[in-house]
Amino acid sequence: MIKKWFDKLLGKYEDLNLDTDKDRLADTFDQLARYKAEDRAIGFKIIESRQSGFIVKVEGLYAFVAYLKMPWFYADIKKWHTIAPYMIDCKMGGKIQRMSYEDNLYVTIDASDTVLKTATFQIHKAYRCIVLWKNNQSVLVELGQNFDWKCGSIEAEVKKSSFYFLEEFKDLNIGDSFVTFFHGFETEGKMIFGHQWVDKELENGELEKLIGSVQPITIHKESRHKYTYWYRGQYQCQLSITEDIYGDSYPLDILEQYLNNLADNSTILCEFIAIGKLKYKIKLKLADQLCQAIYDIHIQKNKKQIVEIADKLNSKSKPAPKPIVVNRKDEKVQYLHTIQEFTVKIDENGVKTYWLDDNYNGIPHLMFKEIKSDQPLKKKLRKLINLAVNGDKLWFYISDKLGKKNILYIQQTIESANKNLTDWPINKEKNKVEIKKAIVSDRISESMADELDSIMDTEQDIAIRYDADGKRRYWFQNYECKKIRFFENYLENVKYINPVKRYLQGLSDCSTIRCVITGIDTRKNKLHIKLSNMYKEAPHQSMILDTEKERFIGKEELIDIRYENNLPIFYLKNQWKCRFPRSYSAVPNNKGKIMKYIELNNPFWMTCIITGRDRHSEEYILELTKEQQEEIIKSIIE
Repeated sequence: MIKKWFDKLLGKYEDLNLDTDKDRLADTFDQLARYKAEDRAIGFKIIESRQSGFIVKVEGLYAFVAYLKMPWFYADIKKWHTIAPYMIDCKMGGKIQRMSYEDNLYVTIDASDTVLKTATFQIHKAYRCIVLWKNNQSVLVELGQNFDWKCGSIEAEVKKSSFYFLEEFKDLNIGDSFVTFFHGFETEGKMIFGHQWVDKELENGELEKLIGSVQPITIHKESRHKYTYWYRGQYQCQLSITEDIYGDSYPLDILEQYLNNLADNSTILCEFIAIGKLKYKIKLKLADQLCQAIYDIHIQKNKKQIVEIADKLNSKSKPAPKPIVVNRKDEKVQYLHTIQEFTVKIDENGVKTYWLDDNYNGIPHLMFKEIKSDQPLKKKLRKLINLAVNGDKLWFYISDKLGKKNILYIQQTIESANKNLTDWPINKEKNKVEIKKAIVSDRISESMADELDSIMDTEQDIAIRYDADGKRRYWFQNYECKKIRFFENYLENVKYINPVKRYLQGLSDCSTIRCVITGIDTRKNKLHIKLSNMYKEAPHQSMILDTEKERFIGKEELIDIRYENNLPIFYLKNQWKCRFPRSYSAVPNNKGKIMKYIELNNPFWMTCIITGRDRHSEEYILELTKEQQEEIIKSIIE
């Protein structure tokens, strides 16, 4: 049979220059089989495209990845055919889905679970794009190539009016590649791409109406003594400190010193004095109220220095009091880079936590990084930690600490693993037996098939649990489940897949989802599951949308600030409105500070924590981070 397989292999891919060393190919095929059995991700390189997918190379063998198994989805398969030539030689990752050598040699890979990165764009920077679709007014383009497809598909619209030359737009066809520029976001959060979008605003004379008015300007620090100034993050400005602009009203050195001490992304108030037609730059001067404030602060500082010098001269004969030194040593520092015994605690929701001396909470961070090369040890240790019950003791290596909070980052090393595998089970005879059963063998799994025959092809509630590594696992009663063709019921209309995926990613520990039991893996004691059709229904679609919005709660986010009639309006991700609690300004410690800071600085963003959502208006409720509070207080004092 092996000979038959090699003959077919070498005959079928003769033109692809496969290695004829049959021993090496057999070893490679066995290695891929082990990766499949371990459900392990593996890298591959795209070689060429076909009608329904890509031919890829993995570990020296050729395999197939269907378009439906790629990390992102297109509703129209023609888009795949358009971008396919630009994905040749692209490197990605996925899991072995199927492999066989009986009739025809084939290896298929599923890359749909690949985690994609978030793309970041810089204003006025050039990006190369691929034309996906075109009409008389605009082109739909794909920008994923700029990030080597690590961020998936990024679709945007480039309008006809934004092209410098009309002939360039007319000559574009589907599949062509050209360069465009990013100019920021529209009010609805839509990305703006084009060639002369900024220039058209200037040419229409809309900015000339602002001459004589005071506007907030953002400073970007390019080097120690070089700054650039931007209005609305889109229009570059020119700010000069010269006598012909300020006259004798204020000392110019004080104004220059103030600008040199500003941090990157600071906001200042400036007056528009002219629009440079040649370089399309807005000419500015510091607003009169800002100049007066800078001068007043300078005078107050000088007065304070004079008083301090006088006090020193008066108290020259008196010995200075010795400072009282309090020797306080952070206990967390003593624990750093040591192995300590933690107590396992499990709350009523089944969430497992680890505590040192009942004071310090251990958070797993890269739990098995130090022992990842020793797979048998890692497997035993993972099962031991998963079997730990409330009150058990486990050894962990403390790798880092989190600020002033009582949080320690913990992981496993070879030394802590050996202590856990020797000391801990001896004192827990019952758990020792369970661990041995879990570690020794999976040969008892054949009896599982008879027990579960009755639930085959039926819908069941599947529980979501997280292990010590934070990896998501699926369970039906005492049986672990494995996702096989998980979105098979949704391939007819793929528009449901991305919302459902985001909904599932937002579910917390101990949540349940509805799935169909499709088979049994007797070798691994696992059930095969695929997602139920019920998530296509309208009530579930609204539930998915609500859950997607809930994922921001409790997280620290950058909040955008827009101004309408000089009043600030807060937005999350340029989409959802936010507000501070209505009683926030009534709290004595924060009364009026936020509005006063905004009135003085006119910032375009603030860092806040999302604490909840208003059930009626669906607005997010904000709370300032400690760093943002300190910045506000410092700004108000100055």
